[in-house]
Amino acid sequence: MDIKQIISFIKKYYWIAMIPVAIFAFISLEEEKKDIDQNKSITYGVVKRSRPIAKQFSKRHYDYDFYVDGQRFSGSSIGWLSDDIDQGNYYVVEYSIKNPEHSRMDFEIQYSPVVQTNELGKKDTTYIRASEMKMNIPEEYRSRIENLKIDAEMEN
Repeated sequence: MDIKQIISFIKKYYWIAMIPVAIFAFISLEEEKKDIDQNKSITYGVVKRSRPIAKQFSKRHYDYDFYVDGQRFSGSSIGWLSDDIDQGNYYVVEYSIKNPEHSRMDFEIQYSPVVQTNELGKKDTTYIRASEMKMNIPEEYRSRIENLKIDAEMEN
């Protein structure tokens, strides 16, 4: 076989080499979903950026960060453009206790962080539905929360 025949053969049948890669990717994704479902825990994460999915204008990949036992993890989930998902929004993250690298973000309900300091000076963060925050929190506190968000983004 000369080089031209080899190149012609590869051009005709390169797609066959992609089949095992696609099967491996599918199996890995299913194993990750199964791991999350069997070892599920919940935390909150913040959307860091979004990127388009090729040829699907109604969906996007959303990259996010979340913390488990003080350690930062990153993940990526797919959401709809119509869900009004913005950078800096907080949502529930389901992750595997055994392997927090396996995670998915649920874009159904947006949350807002509320940082409180107790009498000992220890800070604690709780998360409240964003829709409830807008109704229950006075304007002066809202601006403080926005400033905290900006400070947190600047630290990262």
